[in-house]
Amino acid sequence: MRVLRTVSVRLVAGTLLLLLVSFALLSTVLVRYFSDRLTDQAVDAAHQISEFMAGSTRYSMLLNRKQDAYQSMRRIARSPGVVGVRIFNKVGVVTFSSRAEEVGGRVDPQAEACVGCHQPGAPRQSIDESGRVRLYRTPEGMRVVGVITPVRNDPSCAGAGCHPPPAERPILGVFDVRTSLAGVDAAIGEARRRLFAGAAVAFVVVGVAAVLLLDATVRRPIRALARGTRELAAGHLEYRIPALPGDEFGALGASFNAMAASLLEAQQENARWSRTLEERVREKTEALERIHRQILHVEKMASLGALAASVAHEVNNPLSGILTYARLNRKRIERSEDRSPLLRQISEDLELIARESERCGQIVRNLLLFSRAPHEGELRPVAVGEVLQRALALVAHRLQLAEVRVETRVEPPDLTVTGDEGQLEQALVALVVNAQEAMPDGGTLTVTAEALPDGAVRLAVADTGSGIAAADLPHLFEPFFTTKPRGQGVGLGLSVVYGIVQRHGGTIDVRSEPGRGSVFTIVLPPPGATAVAAATAASPAPGTRNP
Repeated sequence: MRVLRTVSVRLVAGTLLLLLVSFALLSTVLVRYFSDRLTDQAVDAAHQISEFMAGSTRYSMLLNRKQDAYQSMRRIARSPGVVGVRIFNKVGVVTFSSRAEEVGGRVDPQAEACVGCHQPGAPRQSIDESGRVRLYRTPEGMRVVGVITPVRNDPSCAGAGCHPPPAERPILGVFDVRTSLAGVDAAIGEARRRLFAGAAVAFVVVGVAAVLLLDATVRRPIRALARGTRELAAGHLEYRIPALPGDEFGALGASFNAMAASLLEAQQENARWSRTLEERVREKTEALERIHRQILHVEKMASLGALAASVAHEVNNPLSGILTYARLNRKRIERSEDRSPLLRQISEDLELIARESERCGQIVRNLLLFSRAPHEGELRPVAVGEVLQRALALVAHRLQLAEVRVETRVEPPDLTVTGDEGQLEQALVALVVNAQEAMPDGGTLTVTAEALPDGAVRLAVADTGSGIAAADLPHLFEPFFTTKPRGQGVGLGLSVVYGIVQRHGGTIDVRSEPGRGSVFTIVLPPPGATAVAAATAASPAPGTRNP
């Protein structure tokens, strides 16, 4: 059975078995000792009866008053516990017995009463005390102790004239007193029962105490340790074994708790490192994805810039010719004296052609501005606060009409940046106008400029307008992309801003949520890095060429 395989059960069973064997052996030894003591007392009592009978009848025998002696022996024979009293002479003839049927009979020299003296050869003249005692059982099963007392022929007996001298007959006869051991056996049986009953009670009490002690000192600690190992195997590293006694189990429990605490700490440390690693991997992944998007965006914008430059150059020449000849023919018509309606209509048409050609030329110039890099000589220290104030002054009337409240902050006030002052002003004007158009019902425009710890400069234009849809954010800086209704813009404003920022070696970013406004952020590099960044921005993207 499984339960018998446990250490605690086997230890309890072994302890109980050891207690059972110990109590059984102790009870057996005590019963044997008690039995021997009672038997010795019975033998001593038989000796005393025999000696008393010999002494009490001696005087009557010296006076040859046998009947008086016999009467005394009969009274002794009727005493409780006395089975019988008899006297037989040296040849074994029973001369007196408390049982009349034994008188005159002969006792076999090899009987239990005579064999001690009648050894092969001559009879022994004396025998020690232990040899005069015999223990035997009657046919009814009763134990009997018999004691023989030799009647010696001393001079007083020989002088009475009834016995020969002691030298001729040293032993006249033998007193044989037999007493029953029934009372002794009953006492021994009662003592045995009480002793075994007491041993059984003691075994139960000691056994229960031993079981409780083993349960408290062995079984419970083992169960606590076993449960702790199961909890630990199940991954419950926060489990702790309750306080155990201050013995080996207590030391083992303390070691177990220390091990569990170390494992829990290691697991938590691994979890922290895992979370940190996951966070770092996520950050690096997001950074790589952002850089990848930026690279793709830069390549796309570079390709669009190259394409725009090519298209601008190819379109600019015909437009210049169209504009020149339209103006030339209009001047010819104005110098002509002919004022016919047809010529006036032709003059107005030429004016329309010239005006639209100029608008197309402006678009071409913006395309060139989007794709062209400034010369290094054009970059000089620029006071950011002054550029910001001029840009806001250019659109102040427009902002006032739109009920837009303006907030500015420049930290530090003397903040400077290396760049093209005109292009930076143009970029700021474009962003402010874009923010104002996003707030047709008024709002707050916040323009800030601040120095970063690495020396770079951050410009931010924030509005509280309608915001930009997430699907439109990746295309904001592409040429000709616009969210305005048809006819209200060609979508070159933000692309021009992007080109200006790229030519200054900076970055531009936008954060926006529909209904919560937008924030355009420009970061321009430190003065020493501007020229290098500008040269890098001017280099063609793979697969493209400079116009």
